[in-house]
Amino acid sequence: MKTLTKEFHPAIQRYIEHSNVENRDTRYSFVKSLFDKFEDENKKVETKSKFKDIVEEIGSEKKVQTVVKNIPELKDKIALETIDFVKKADNEIKKAIYNEKSDEIDLYNEIQEIEFEQFYENKTDKRYRDLLKKIIPWQQVTRFYDNLSDKAGKNHEEKKHYFEIFKDDMKSSIDKNTLDIELKVLEELRKPFLSELYKKIDAIQKLYNYISPFTKDLGRFWDKSEGLWQNIDFDILENYNKLFKNDPTIQELAELLGRLKDTQKEIEEVEFRDSKIIQKPKINPYFKEEIIGVKESDDINHLLPTEIGLLSKQSTKSIFFKKYSEKKLQTFDFHSIEKEDVEKEFLNKKESSKEKNKGPFIVCVDTSGSMNGTPENIAKMITFAILKIAQKENRKAYLISFSTSIKTLDLTNIENTLEKIVSFLSMSFHGGTDNIPAIKEAIQMTNKDDYKDADVLMISDFIMPSLDEDTKKLVEIAKAKKTKFYSLSITNNSNENILNEFDENWIYNTNDMYALKKLVTNLKKISN
Repeated sequence: MKTLTKEFHPAIQRYIEHSNVENRDTRYSFVKSLFDKFEDENKKVETKSKFKDIVEEIGSEKKVQTVVKNIPELKDKIALETIDFVKKADNEIKKAIYNEKSDEIDLYNEIQEIEFEQFYENKTDKRYRDLLKKIIPWQQVTRFYDNLSDKAGKNHEEKKHYFEIFKDDMKSSIDKNTLDIELKVLEELRKPFLSELYKKIDAIQKLYNYISPFTKDLGRFWDKSEGLWQNIDFDILENYNKLFKNDPTIQELAELLGRLKDTQKEIEEVEFRDSKIIQKPKINPYFKEEIIGVKESDDINHLLPTEIGLLSKQSTKSIFFKKYSEKKLQTFDFHSIEKEDVEKEFLNKKESSKEKNKGPFIVCVDTSGSMNGTPENIAKMITFAILKIAQKENRKAYLISFSTSIKTLDLTNIENTLEKIVSFLSMSFHGGTDNIPAIKEAIQMTNKDDYKDADVLMISDFIMPSLDEDTKKLVEIAKAKKTKFYSLSITNNSNENILNEFDENWIYNTNDMYALKKLVTNLKKISN
């Protein structure tokens, strides 16, 4: 038996160790072959699994090779989808074989267990002859019975020899019939499975092209990739990403705008989902191993002795045949109980030492009409840069856009908010300016656990009224809790009164071609 390594995802390991599909070594070789194909599409598939063709097909598909090279974490996702298909297909195959061939298989198992002499005594049983013709060609059945007849002149050993050959022929026929069923079921399930799998791969590859500027952790998009974000104009993201690459000062600015606290260690109690494998009894209808009682039926093979006794007297034979025709013979009732591995999940706790994340961002962006033009573009570029930094450093980022009303957006929840992010980047700034709801929303966010360490950055031309007394008090309370308020003014005509409410004020002079570099230089001095 091969040793299980840590190269596989825990769910894949559980499949290898505990599934009832084929045997453990075959499951291992199946999974190993699939991952080998991910690494090298020309690698030979070395598994005896009846599902080996699916490994060959998936592993050799060009789009699969492309996506696993771009997004390696998708290997586990694709493997798990394939394993789910295998488990479903195996179950459907077993059901199909049972439904179509149970009588023949039962007869085969019965004949395998009985001695030749017992079979010979019952060779005239029509049930045997009829069922045997379902398993192998009737010419072979006829020839076999001819060889058993007294007219053939065969001695006991010769007849017994024909019996053994006939059992081998039965096994070959059973194997061929079940193989035909396997192939039929697999073909019916294979096409829709591969179609859906390849749709997901196409979607995730498309998302990779657009989203990789923000995050490399694309495995989490797998379950949402199909049909996701159909109405988004991804060209907007591409355009901003090009601008971002052409002006690295923007990225430097975004990094400086966040609160860059020293990394600290903290101990926390982590609650996590754990699991263990327990065994539960499961009734298996395919086999008859244990007597559980008596029932009425026409099952000749499992008659109670009292019923067999009816055949011993001429006067009671008619009673026997009447009960047989009405399926009211007293017969033993059987079933087989197997132990099935079941995964049971439960909550567990442990202490964990971890580094505290860098501080979150809360960004308030003025989208009023006075910001139209260069200030609008600068504001969008900085927001875009903050989004990238937040994704890269796994930091929380919260956007509050405001004019006469506010709109909010969690920039770190990109899989659910990308459409709104693109909408913000493509919108035209217009309307009046009411900054007070934005400031109140920002302060309210700092009272939440996820944003309690956040500082607030407001990007605006600050052509707006001063804060009222109630809002000033809220700002002072927040400052007492060590929240910092920063302003980035994209104009030379700001309201000085409102800027006095901020801890630090930075100015971006739209008429100065070196304004961005000067701003970054000043921020570096402050942070140092």
